[in-house]
Amino acid sequence: KARLVTEIAEIKSINKFLGAVHVSVPAHRFMLANNLSETLQKPRIIFEEMQNIKSYKIYYPMPITVLSNTMIAGYSGDFAFPIEFETVNPDKPINLKAKLVFNNCDKDLNCVLTDFIPEVQIATGKENEFSGLQNFIRQSFYNLPQSTDKNFKLDKSSVVLDTNSGNVKQLQFVFTFKGKLNNFALFLEDAQYSQFTRPAVTVSGNSVYVTVEPLNNADKLLNEEISLTARLNNYTAITQKIKLLQNEPDLAFGAPMLKTVLRLSLFAGLLFGLFPAGLGLFMLIVAAFDYRRLLPIAGGIIISANVMAFLTAV
Repeated sequence: KARLVTEIAEIKSINKFLGAVHVSVPAHRFMLANNLSETLQKPRIIFEEMQNIKSYKIYYPMPITVLSNTMIAGYSGDFAFPIEFETVNPDKPINLKAKLVFNNCDKDLNCVLTDFIPEVQIATGKENEFSGLQNFIRQSFYNLPQSTDKNFKLDKSSVVLDTNSGNVKQLQFVFTFKGKLNNFALFLEDAQYSQFTRPAVTVSGNSVYVTVEPLNNADKLLNEEISLTARLNNYTAITQKIKLLQNEPDLAFGAPMLKTVLRLSLFAGLLFGLFPAGLGLFMLIVAAFDYRRLLPIAGGIIISANVMAFLTAV
């Protein structure tokens, strides 16, 4: 479902007003939110007919990750594309007819090109009259990704090149944040329909370290401009255009370090489990004269210790 809504019910001395294309997509499907090819494109909103509108600007909300292995974004559920309008004459009626074109996809990326043509008419009134959707429309603007945010910042970006081919092997990003990190996500988009793996994320203190690998165009990404959109939580997101340069990596979370941490965790878990287990066996030997009485206690200690060892290792 899709409809065109505005914050004003009647117009009187209004130079600018807000609107939105309000969309509802079933949970088992999604609207593709990034350009993957010449046919698989992000949503487009085109105003085919406008009366008394001087200009307009369309904004795109923060998408969600729809596929687990690749960085493919989508829109699902109930959401809106916010729009800013400027009138030609602040006292004349307004007629709007939009065309929403999008790829309607399932989880296997089987997509169907779909379109809606919603429209709205606003008559001249005796005074400014706002519609019941004003709060909903304004709230849709509050949740848009911003160019800058005091609580969330992209500190550094760099690319790692393959030593043999010279192609881009990995993209690295460092973010800093204030507050709590929740529901973090990253989306990248360029003019060449580049696709990337799902981000690998490591959090240390108030820094987020992210790496992604290109699935195509590895030979074209260096020194190219790319659009980056990142979400800190459900209410904070930033969007910026950056140039992919080969800077000195400043990421303290390489694969060797991760393997070392996993090995130490596994060793600590096993060590934690062996000592209580050894204690239980020692109790069995010492208390051989009353074996049946102590068997349930010792068995419980051994089982509990090994469960704890497994959890600690994980």
